[in-house]
Amino acid sequence: ARLRIDFDHPLRSGTLRVFVDDQLALEEPLTGQKRTKALVFGVHAGSSRNELETPPGLHEVRVEVRWDENVRTERIVGNFRSGATRRLEASLGRIRRDLNLEWK
Repeated sequence: ARLRIDFDHPLRSGTLRVFVDDQLALEEPLTGQKRTKALVFGVHAGSSRNELETPPGLHEVRVEVRWDENVRTERIVGNFRSGATRRLEASLGRIRRDLNLEWK
C-alpha cells in the first residue's frame, strides 16, 4: 500500500515530519516562496508532495510541522489496502496556523 501526502503551508521555512504508527516515515525541510505583500507583512506559500510505502491494514498517521519555536501535530487513522494509494491532504492555516488533515 502507499500513502500520498499533499501538504500546503504559509511558512518561510520549517520541518515536516510524518509518523506511521509512531515510526518516523518522513522528515523533510519546508520552504515557502514570498507570494504577496499584505499590508506590511509578506505572505509565503509552499507545498510538499510525497509518497510512502505503507504496510496494508489499519494505521495511525501523525503529521508534525515545526517552524521557529512552534510545533503543530495532528493524527488521523486510515485503512490501507494492498496495491492501493490513499491520499492525505494536509494544510497549515495562514492566520491561526491550525494543522488540518483530511483523506481525499
